[in-house]
Amino acid sequence: MKRFNGGIQKGTVATDARARKLDEQCKHLKQDVYCILNKKYPKLTMQKKLTKEQIPGGIGACEPDGGAWFYDGVLIAVFEGKKQQDAGNAIERWFKNNFICRLINQSVSYVTFCTGEGAYRFWDKVLGRLTYGKL
Repeated sequence: MKRFNGGIQKGTVATDARARKLDEQCKHLKQDVYCILNKKYPKLTMQKKLTKEQIPGGIGACEPDGGAWFYDGVLIAVFEGKKQQDAGNAIERWFKNNFICRLINQSVSYVTFCTGEGAYRFWDKVLGRLTYGKL
């Protein structure tokens, strides 16, 4: 009997060309947007990832593609890009990061840019209705 080995297997990666493009777009745009907004809102800061000290219990990691945004030291927004295939695990990784951020601030805006065949089906189930088109 073959056992399921969860997670990213040795010698493989969790991304393909489409996923890498989405990640790259999020990472480049975060810096441009931050430079514009920081001029108007000097108390706004943006981090590439959360530090162990910021994560409740110090366990886990959170490095959202679009950064973690703080205003006057309070986590206010997180931007993430995820590509979910039908049999992928992007949603599990998304849930972990979302959970960590909501432990820090329950009302944080967690914005996710989704793509991939599995993203459509998952979001349809959550919304409770059939939706078509690009997310």
